[in-house]
Amino acid sequence: MYLRISVEDEKTAESSSIASQRDILTRFLDGHAELSRCRRMEFCDDGHSGTNLNRPAITSLLRKIRSGEVCCVVVKDISRLGRSYIEVGNCLERVFPFLGVRFISVNDSYDSGAKAAEDIGIALKTLVYDLYSKDISVKSKSGLDAKKRRGEFAASSPVYGYMKSRDSRNKLEIDEDAAKIVRNIFKLASEGKRAKEIADMLNEAGVPARSSYKARKFGGKDRKRGNSGSRWSAGDIREVVGYECYIGAAVANKTERKVIGQPCIDVPKERWTVVPDAHPPIVGRQEFDSAQRLLRRPSRKKASIKPRASRNKNAGYPYKTVQDIASDKIRKSAAKLENSAAKRSVAMQEHYENFNDGKITRDEYMNLKNEFRRKTEAAKKEAEKDSWNNNAIR
Repeated sequence: MYLRISVEDEKTAESSSIASQRDILTRFLDGHAELSRCRRMEFCDDGHSGTNLNRPAITSLLRKIRSGEVCCVVVKDISRLGRSYIEVGNCLERVFPFLGVRFISVNDSYDSGAKAAEDIGIALKTLVYDLYSKDISVKSKSGLDAKKRRGEFAASSPVYGYMKSRDSRNKLEIDEDAAKIVRNIFKLASEGKRAKEIADMLNEAGVPARSSYKARKFGGKDRKRGNSGSRWSAGDIREVVGYECYIGAAVANKTERKVIGQPCIDVPKERWTVVPDAHPPIVGRQEFDSAQRLLRRPSRKKASIKPRASRNKNAGYPYKTVQDIASDKIRKSAAKLENSAAKRSVAMQEHYENFNDGKITRDEYMNLKNEFRRKTEAAKKEAEKDSWNNNAIR
């Protein structure tokens, strides 16, 4: 059973909730004479867009399909699998049939065991879902852009030092507990302290880092915990000092998404949307400008470490231990194995395309696939052997 819901779905349709999807699929399977006896596994992507297949649960599902653990996939409707016409069509017409997987969409009354994926009704529905997703994305982006141009708060989480207003979700008000820390950072930066010095002072005073503070006060998860998230760093200090929002300006459109479903990319500063006096300032303009010296100051360069000279006066090369020489050899071996693996993967993709195009038979393709697995397993054992040798030397 595959279930998915995006943030947009949660806002517009209660019937698309995870609990509702689970109930529909469970009742369908319980009443199905053949499938009711099968062992069930559930894969759920909660809060993920359907515009592409880069989702944790769908990735795990496809992995189990390839390993032969799944013989049938059931969804509430085809839009749960995805809203990309090309990717969903590829799954229905090529991937699932090739791997011998049955696909059922309950609300669409579609069962690949009885119908072909080329069925015109299914193709049209997939196209409609794709167009609907793009239309919603454009409308949503237009609405957000209008809010940003008015200086309204339109992000999911406010920057450290602020919180959503109790009166309006589109306005910010000062979070005094965090604002005290922000003012102290600007004060120290104005006095000439370096970013590393300020970070050390906050850590020694036991001040929680930004992500830890927000998770503790407003609920949620500290995304950076375990990765220096509970401590301040020089980078954190530089980010705080560089935020114009602390002088009351609303700053938006720092990133953009060129293609729906693709990652966001950074936008040049001159293209940011900046609206002054959009919310209460935490620091004044004079103090903000004074602290900018911290960002313009070059970081201290670490002293270069000269290579150790050889103890053999007659030797003209830097001194190297047996461990160094062996490690170099192992690194080169690992790079060679990685390069070979990449070439095998490319070749296997070409074989698959040749099979799809009818240039080679299924038996020929399966023989090539088995040979690919054999070489991959051999390379894996060789890599493990090199790793063992490296540990033994250490």
